[in-house]
Amino acid sequence: MPRTKSQTSGSTGEPVLIWRTALNQFDWLCTTMREHLWHERDFTKPFCAIRANIDEVRLENWGAPAALLHKTGPLLGLPINRSIAEQVEKIAAFHTHTLLIYPNDLSGVIDYCQHHGVLFSDLKAIITVGERLSPDIRARAEAFFGLKISDIYSSQEAGTIALQCPVSGLYHTMAENVILEIVDRDGNVVGEGDSGRILITDLHNFATALIRYDIGDYAEVGPPCPCGRGLPTLKRILGRERNLIVMPDGSRNWPLVGYAKYREIAPIHQYQIIQEDREHVEMRLVVEQPLTAEEESRLIAHVQKSLGHPFQIRLSYFEDKIPADATGKFEEFVCRVR
Repeated sequence: MPRTKSQTSGSTGEPVLIWRTALNQFDWLCTTMREHLWHERDFTKPFCAIRANIDEVRLENWGAPAALLHKTGPLLGLPINRSIAEQVEKIAAFHTHTLLIYPNDLSGVIDYCQHHGVLFSDLKAIITVGERLSPDIRARAEAFFGLKISDIYSSQEAGTIALQCPVSGLYHTMAENVILEIVDRDGNVVGEGDSGRILITDLHNFATALIRYDIGDYAEVGPPCPCGRGLPTLKRILGRERNLIVMPDGSRNWPLVGYAKYREIAPIHQYQIIQEDREHVEMRLVVEQPLTAEEESRLIAHVQKSLGHPFQIRLSYFEDKIPADATGKFEEFVCRVR
């Protein structure tokens, strides 16, 4: 059976190289088509995909799997490293109906559209991939575009892991292809409403065995879904271990950064928080206009209160957007404490 090589980005400090087979590619085609059908996509309309590590391309159809089964509209592929202004211009000019995009790139698009009064009159569907979709970005996108966001949880190692349900918003795991377990620190499987590390067993990769593979992500176990599909669920994708904050006493927990009030305090377009050690935090910002001393002071006090400790917070400013990693992915909170 033909094999293809897949490698993770190494963002955890340890790149992982695995082999995948044609059967894994078939699984990906099936889950991609399932996602389209669940959300009742209009295949006849223009589809725009903004991804990392691609060149700009225009095709007459959406490509596999949709074009294998349906007559589709055209596709526009854009590299994520293009400026937000250029992305917005091309999304609009293409009369994009379905947009596939990384969450934090979507946030930049929203900011630009709000600032310049741009509306995508043809846009009817948004799919997010590639990184964690924060509640903040989801709420802003759904309010601005008036559309429900469909999020996909996937990885280089295991392909599509979970799709968001159009009925409940829960994430259905692709149980035909993977066994997904959520475990606590001792490796015990946790139940509904509890959170823990994700372990993946790939049922169809006969080239590289992935058995209870610790993918580095955390999630919360979901309840049975009222949609009747019968697939197990996740309630939330929480992020990676490096997204946990380390408190001065050495304990680790999910950081509450108070993002919901940032724009009440100052004209903030984008933020990222980097924990440098147990007492020092860098807060990276893209702002509409320079902050006053009072705004900076209020913001720092709010973040300290939200994090639950008076960390020493250093503000750093970026002009256009805060840089993502080499794969185009972006995380709102990163802990560098070892």
